[in-house]
Amino acid sequence: MNYLATVCHKNKISPQFFIIALLVSTINVSKQNCLWYGVCNTDALNHNQYCSYNGSSKTMPNEGIALLKERCSFLLDDGQTKFCCDTEQVKILNENVKLASAILERCPSCMANLVRHICEFTCSGDQSQFAHVVATGQNNKGEAYVKSLDIHITAEYINKTYLSCSQVSVPQTGQLALDLMCGVYPASRCSPTKWFNYMGDANNPYVPFQITYVQHKTNSSENGFIPLNSKTTPCNEAVAESLFNAPMGP
Repeated sequence: MNYLATVCHKNKISPQFFIIALLVSTINVSKQNCLWYGVCNTDALNHNQYCSYNGSSKTMPNEGIALLKERCSFLLDDGQTKFCCDTEQVKILNENVKLASAILERCPSCMANLVRHICEFTCSGDQSQFAHVVATGQNNKGEAYVKSLDIHITAEYINKTYLSCSQVSVPQTGQLALDLMCGVYPASRCSPTKWFNYMGDANNPYVPFQITYVQHKTNSSENGFIPLNSKTTPCNEAVAESLFNAPMGP
């Protein structure tokens, strides 16, 4: 009697059930939901670029969990502890959000709406559902890092986020925030698509790698991707504490 037959006989399990259980276990162990993990490169403009990683999400240490609570606490709902980012990436995310808050802080819902998708594409444990690595580079150790990324996202989310931010003014100058955040376009000529395109443009000195936003009309699966359709809050409504726990100022 072979080993499989012996195990099944002793445990009164049919061989067919054993094989199916083994296949399911193997699939779960080898899930490849992440696109990156960790920081592998710093470019000439001192941008941090993330290590290409085609594997499963990893348990976030306590320090990283505490940092996620500052800006991305909704990711911790239902006791989630595994992510496609490490503590260093969360630190970088929080610093970048501080830069944006200096311009958009007058509307907490605008900030929360914008930050939601940044939290998700940076750390979600299911990145491969809505994002795709287009190009990678290699650092001086031969490690691959992400140079270009496609993010599949709904037009609904982009439009609502833009609407919540379109009338936000900069505290220091009184001018509209989108005068500073839409590239060559002033706020009067900006649009949801132009704004997100600029936020993902590698020619933007604040962008560490190319991010191309692929818009979907609905949040249904298309071409193998389920687009991000993050929750949004209108600018005239209060933001739930669980969405944005950190102070808004830099």
